[in-house]
Amino acid sequence: TDLHHMRATDASVNSERGDKDFDNCQATGTQHDEATQCYFTSNAWEPPASVKGDIARAMFYMAVRYEGDSGEADLELTDFYTSPSSSPGQLGILETLMQWHQTDPVDAKEMTRHELVYNNYQGNRNPFIDHPEYVDLIWGDGLAEEPLNHPTDFSAHTITINWTDAVGPVEPDGYLLRMSSSGFGSISNPVDGIPITDDFWNLNVPFGTEKAVFKGLTPSTVYYFKIFGYAGNGNEIDYKIDGSVQQISIEAN
Repeated sequence: TDLHHMRATDASVNSERGDKDFDNCQATGTQHDEATQCYFTSNAWEPPASVKGDIARAMFYMAVRYEGDSGEADLELTDFYTSPSSSPGQLGILETLMQWHQTDPVDAKEMTRHELVYNNYQGNRNPFIDHPEYVDLIWGDGLAEEPLNHPTDFSAHTITINWTDAVGPVEPDGYLLRMSSSGFGSISNPVDGIPITDDFWNLNVPFGTEKAVFKGLTPSTVYYFKIFGYAGNGNEIDYKIDGSVQQISIEAN
């Protein structure tokens, strides 16, 4: 009997689970009529998502705590479905348990239970609750945890504009960058007292940023840009439009 492994359970649910391996089977399995967040097949059992990590860490604990010495049990985690008569004791599916360990990390409830078992009953700890990184060091490849998802909105159709902030006795509060796909002549000067809101063609950038990124552009299209410094905001905004307004043209990739 080891409290780091034992959990309270309904008798009929426990009987249905039996010696099944742990695996994802919601897509192909049967939903349990009492424990409705559990699914099962003839080989596998999938528990509720909220305790998948707890179960995985309990299995990791059993695998390292008991090695068959002095008549004790022995548990080996496998990546295949096992049978009740397997010797030494085997349980799958290791890859799934490692996934559950990552997607359902240690939470306050699990840690509270862990501390109670340690302080009030057994005097030993589950190292995989205290140090979740040990799982990958033992059963993984020793590399850092791989991200679970890929980035989104990956696109090369952007243009990044860089500049050096204006200097002088009166520095701008920000800059308005205006873009056109038809030429510099189609970029009109902003009007004092009328702020321009950000949209596909216009970007406001605070002083000190020195960079703006225009996204969602059409590849192989040349875009034209002008940058206007300004002071103030709202109906007090004052654009600098005299002198030599900086401009640049760039082809989107």
